[in-house]
Amino acid sequence: MMEKKELISKFDKIFTAWGFKRKNTSWSKIEKDCVLLLVLRKNRWREHYFFEIDMSFQKDLNGSFFINPKNIDFSVAANRLIPDLDTEMLDRALDLEISNDENLNKLIVFLMNRLPQYLSKISNITEFREMYEQGLLKGAAIAPFARKVMNIPW
Repeated sequence: MMEKKELISKFDKIFTAWGFKRKNTSWSKIEKDCVLLLVLRKNRWREHYFFEIDMSFQKDLNGSFFINPKNIDFSVAANRLIPDLDTEMLDRALDLEISNDENLNKLIVFLMNRLPQYLSKISNITEFREMYEQGLLKGAAIAPFARKVMNIPW
């Protein structure tokens, strides 16, 4: 059985190297058009986590982005954003009851190679809109404010 600390530590190493700042089980990074959040959400009933990519476009009165889970305008599961991310690999790596270093390391290597290109695309308004129009964001939760900012239809 893997410990939560081990899981967080492995993700922390790569995400902080990419310029993200950690708070609990989420990492945030301010981009030009939004705040990107990489989030490990715990399952309520098991020692299992879900990996999600969230974004916020909302700013406070000073023009600074809100970095708060209550202000999320876009959320998508990692395996929905990255089409070739094997759901079984993801589940084995994030289920602390069965995960081990081998499972987690496979996921980490995959994310190191594939996640940056998708983060780059969704954090750019033009590329985000293109991905949406191509149907690549199916299953994503897109709030009304994000639809307005991105100029995408309902």
